[in-house]
Formats: sequence, structure tokens, C-alpha cells
Amino acid sequence: MTQKNRPLGVLMLETGFDRIPGDIGNPDTFDFPVIYRTVTGATSKRVVHQQDSGLIDLFAEAAADLVREGAVAITTSCGFLARFQFELSARISVPFTASAIDYLNRLSDTHSSVAVITADAGALNANVLGPTALAPTAIVGMENSRAFRSAIIEETMKLDPAAVEREVVEVARQLARQHPELDAVVLECTNLPPYRAAITEVLQIPIYDSVALARGLMADTVKDHGNAADT
Repeated sequence: MTQKNRPLGVLMLETGFDRIPGDIGNPDTFDFPVIYRTVTGATSKRVVHQQDSGLIDLFAEAAADLVREGAVAITTSCGFLARFQFELSARISVPFTASAIDYLNRLSDTHSSVAVITADAGALNANVLGPTALAPTAIVGMENSRAFRSAIIEETMKLDPAAVEREVVEVARQLARQHPELDAVVLECTNLPPYRAAITEVLQIPIYDSVALARGLMADTVKDHGNAADT
């Protein structure tokens, strides 16, 4: 298997909702191979609300399994794992990025006003964000959006993509009204990229998400391998 055809590894939370195309948890989202490993015990509650550091060992062990299966780079299915970027990257032997929150470090030279759309604005605190190069202008959450909350946060109803899209569009409109100065948006939640086009239509500014970050990670990995082979 060539480096170009080796897979991305994705560390998955233990969830039960549907992963539709565009979601990092759906392999059809990508045009390269992807392998998944669910981290048993890594529930949304433990990751998002408890920010349980006891999960670090479990994620590191699952990442090692993905590397043994051939993964050349690794990411996750939850942006709140930005909280453990440093600890996990130190224990993962291939390129790793935990979260689209990392864009707040990558965009400081090109953007001046960036908002974050997250699954839960109340939980996206300073511990999760860390010392980013670019402080978000606004953080808005989906926790009060009924279709999103019931399917993704509470897992009490089946995911209704059309209803979630309407809710995401309303959040985007709220951002446009309250922060006309925005020049980019970061989607923390890995379940929001399926609605990226709808958000872009409202805001007409660049949208950065976990899927784009994973694609960039894989492109950099293949490029670095090619450069190493040439030396």
C-alpha cells in the first residue's frame, strides 16, 4: 500500500446518532481511505461536559491501534477534544489534530474576526480553547436548537438533517446580524460540516471545519513523506 493510499484514522466518541455524508464519521465524506476506532467509554457527557482527563489513556490506546492498522494521520470526532491536544499529540506517533479549534491558531495571519459555532457554547470554555493565537469574536452554540439537541446532545430522537440545517441557518443569520464584521467561522462540532454550504450561503465568508482540517492533515502527511523520499 502506497503512502497516498494509506488511511486517515478517526477516533470516535461512543455515540449512536446517524453520521450523514459530510460528517467526519461517514467514510463517504472523504476521497481517501478512512479507518475508525470507537473509544469505549468516551461519551459526549464525559468529553463535552466533564472534560474527563481519565479519557486520555483510552484515546491514546485507541490511536495506537489505528497506527497498527496503517493510519498515517489521526483526528477525532469531537471538537471538544481540543482540551487534550497537547497530551494526546505527545503520545501519538503520527501527525494528529484533535479539533477544528486549531484553526484559531492557523488563521491569525489571515483573519481578524472569527466566530465559533459549537455544539454547546456554555461548555466551550477557556480550558477547551486553550491559549489560541486568535481569540474568537463570538461563540454561539446549538444547545438550544431542538432538532440538533435531541439528536446529537441528548440522543433521544432520530437525526433530522433538514431540521438541523434550518437551525444552523438561523444561528448563522444571528451571527450575521450581531457581528457583521466577521471574516470567517470555525465549526467546532464535527456534526456541522454537512451544513457548511448552507452556512456559507448566509454568511458569504470562509467556513473552516474538521473535515477540511482532516483533508489538510492528510495532504501534508503525503507531501512530507514525498519530500522525505526525495532526500
